[in-house]
Amino acid sequence: MRNRQVESPAMGRGGCPTAKSRVRLGYRQCNKHACAARKWNRPLTQCDKKLDVVLLLDGSGSLGAEGWLNTKKAARMIAESLVGGKDKVQLAVQLFSGPKTWYGYRRCVMMGTQGVHMKHECGIEWVTHFTTNMEDVIIKMAHLQLPGASTLTSAALALAEAELQLGRPGVEKVVIVITDGKPMSPRRTGQVAWKLRRKARLMWVPVSKHAPWRFMKKWASGPVRDNLLLVKDFPALGNASTVNRIVQRACSSV
Repeated sequence: MRNRQVESPAMGRGGCPTAKSRVRLGYRQCNKHACAARKWNRPLTQCDKKLDVVLLLDGSGSLGAEGWLNTKKAARMIAESLVGGKDKVQLAVQLFSGPKTWYGYRRCVMMGTQGVHMKHECGIEWVTHFTTNMEDVIIKMAHLQLPGASTLTSAALALAEAELQLGRPGVEKVVIVITDGKPMSPRRTGQVAWKLRRKARLMWVPVSKHAPWRFMKKWASGPVRDNLLLVKDFPALGNASTVNRIVQRACSSV
């Protein structure tokens, strides 16, 4: 940044450019190269802030075996990074996919959730509700299987909003969504995201170039640069450096 100060105030009919004019204030990009990061034995950032975190994991068919493996790896490292405790972090984890037919979609969304089995019909399940026992969360996530169906993101967000009611009063809440696919209904997803942002900070982690990050820019909490973290592919998602970036943005004091 270059900032030119006023040496002598204007007198008479003299004039002086405003402080924000290009004559007095200018910017130039610098340090545009990526920081060199070690890819081995990289320590995980530890977050011990009093925080309620809801982690949503996309389990749609577009992930494939490699994507699912790295999603579980990243989720495990996130849980390892969060220090659980009464006055520290508590975590809830949801695995979401979607129905396999349009009839199932109507049952899961259009007709509400009454009488609908969310796991078997809608492909959405709670791995764990809010807990401070991170070791138990890691064990449960290790046994997860890939649902491999569609991507009913709107219902996943709606259930996350309901889960927030079980959180601790007055505690900051963060919802982190790791996904690679386009939701079945972007319009409905945007509506639910807007409601959710009124109760929690909503972070998106779109993985691969196919993820609809342009939609997510509108769905994320502000400032967007802090709540939208683009990941180029699933191997990158499984790196400790990526997980550290997610945790650092979720936890304002690390």
